[in-house]
Amino acid sequence: MTTATIAINIALLPDAGMVARAKAMNARIRENYPESFALDEEHLVHITLGQAFVDGGEIAGIWRKVKSLAVRNDLRASSFDFHANGEMGTAGYDISLTPWLRETHAQVAAAVAPFSLPDGDENAFFTAPGESAVGERSVNYVKDFFRAYGGSRYNPHVTLGIGQREFLELLRNMHFEPFEFGVEALVICQLGDNGTCRRVLCCRRLAV
Repeated sequence: MTTATIAINIALLPDAGMVARAKAMNARIRENYPESFALDEEHLVHITLGQAFVDGGEIAGIWRKVKSLAVRNDLRASSFDFHANGEMGTAGYDISLTPWLRETHAQVAAAVAPFSLPDGDENAFFTAPGESAVGERSVNYVKDFFRAYGGSRYNPHVTLGIGQREFLELLRNMHFEPFEFGVEALVICQLGDNGTCRRVLCCRRLAV
């Protein structure tokens, strides 16, 4: 494995309304568990369309295939939920899987397939100086994304942070009012640990 391999995320960046809600919930989670990552300029709020290990030299070719994808401006956060991992969990807003979002995910999968590498390691991820090494779960998630989490299993969401399971259960049991939001950009970013969108490699801003 060489450092030329990059873990990428082709993703949608939501509008300011969703970003503000996500950051507020992230701050609430971090009050209970400060070790969670903060959603900020280096950990972008996003909705994943597809993740893969690719050769860094192929980024331009991948971008040519995905940059003109049709993206609509009508997304809906349907619920707050979390995925448990022992006493911890990863929280997020579930996003309604509309026909256009399902189709865009499928187009991303087809575009990335010729470039996707079968494996990668922690060196493919973005880490800032002083940060801990990327965990095995993050590596395996990227490696298995389209097989295990794509197609009929695709579950669009906005990741909000990592927290203690008991606290996340309290948040999940609170009343949640679904809300609409828009999309500001389509990007390819380099992934960090825990599925974070760390470094934007290519970006297409959408008309609003």
